[in-house]
Amino acid sequence: MRLTTRRFVPGRGRSLLVVTATAVAVGFGGLAGPPAVAGAAGVEPASGTDDPWADFATSVSSSCGIRPDHSLWCWGANYAGQVGDGTTTLRLRPVRVRADVDWASVAVGSMHACAIDTSRTLWCWGDNALGQLGEPSRTRTTPAQIGSDLAWAGVSAGGMHTCATTVAGSLWCWGDDRSRELGDPAIGTVFHRAGE
Repeated sequence: MRLTTRRFVPGRGRSLLVVTATAVAVGFGGLAGPPAVAGAAGVEPASGTDDPWADFATSVSSSCGIRPDHSLWCWGANYAGQVGDGTTTLRLRPVRVRADVDWASVAVGSMHACAIDTSRTLWCWGDNALGQLGEPSRTRTTPAQIGSDLAWAGVSAGGMHTCATTVAGSLWCWGDDRSRELGDPAIGTVFHRAGE
């Protein structure tokens, strides 16, 4: 299959999402594309969709995308609630996340996801074993607001940590810091936002 690509989004492990010239997302391997083809070899896509995507992110376990209408859709493994639909059920097809929110950007970690809505509010969900959601709960199966007193500009999710920037330009990081991912001299895990 030959694709005219516009953007590649590498996942962790064996997954990859490709945005074609017509903004169609196509997933390769792992749980990047519905239906999931775990451990797929070669370059044949697991699946594609005719719906255009404005933004998307992928990881070793799940993927999320935002359509031009600002709706957020996630799919893949969901054992820690990282799909954000209120369940822990494997989702082979995209499911809509919080239909009452207009989304602007999304980031996906190993077993968690975070997204910023069009009003600049940051939301995170999924596994929180190492504080990667920026709040004290163990696991969240639906998005929870993080740092609601700040206006967020961008978010990036690592394996077990998250960093985000505010509209004012400050950088905040939280979660696993065992390899100094947070830029903090503390050893171990930080369970709340850095900078507080």
